[in-house]
Amino acid sequence: MTQAQTTHHDHDGHHWKEPDRVRDYVDRKDREAVQRNEVFRLLTALVPEARTAPLRVLDIGCGYGPLATVVLDEFPQATAVGLDLSEAMIQIGSPRMARFGDRFRYLIADIGSGLLPDELAGPLDLVVSSLAVHHLRPEQGARLYRSIYQRLTPGGCFFNIDHMGAGDDYLQERYTQARECLEHPGGAESGEPPAPAPHNHERGSVAVHLEWLRSAGFQPVDCFWKRLNEALVGGFKLA
Repeated sequence: MTQAQTTHHDHDGHHWKEPDRVRDYVDRKDREAVQRNEVFRLLTALVPEARTAPLRVLDIGCGYGPLATVVLDEFPQATAVGLDLSEAMIQIGSPRMARFGDRFRYLIADIGSGLLPDELAGPLDLVVSSLAVHHLRPEQGARLYRSIYQRLTPGGCFFNIDHMGAGDDYLQERYTQARECLEHPGGAESGEPPAPAPHNHERGSVAVHLEWLRSAGFQPVDCFWKRLNEALVGGFKLA
């Protein structure tokens, strides 16, 4: 497989069909659950609807269901569709999500084109995503935001928690340095150089994601949380 083929393969997210990789990822994310759930709860706190509202929710790149779980717990009358292309992820997620009964179902679909699947019923009140959109190329990401806006009911909203580019090589170096210091205290004193900055030029920065949201029609939009290369951005489709 050529380098170009490998890059395209990764962007499409098809490596998430590998069961061993999926299990390792889920185990790591389970260990990070405390910090992750704080951001998820912030997301749900931004939703303007009452907690008793029967929201129709879509979780894009749902994986094993961590974000959908928080949303359904916070909105006990909501129903959700978890969209994912990885059967390995769904095999892990299905028993975890079983406690929600018919309030949750999986839909196997690939958003690599930037379009939501035709078989997805709508309209939707809330669309969320966590660590999925960064697999798309910029033109696909912008198209996905437009597709989401079109499926939302007036008054609906969309939130995306994702890896985002720094937008500047110097900032990315600082982010990498900070991450290394936080993850390995004392590393700098021991003479260990920080890990090289990851290639992130194809990842949209927060500013780029906000522009995608505005261009799709969302208003107002904002970055509601940020920690180095991870951010929570979103927007509203006002009635």
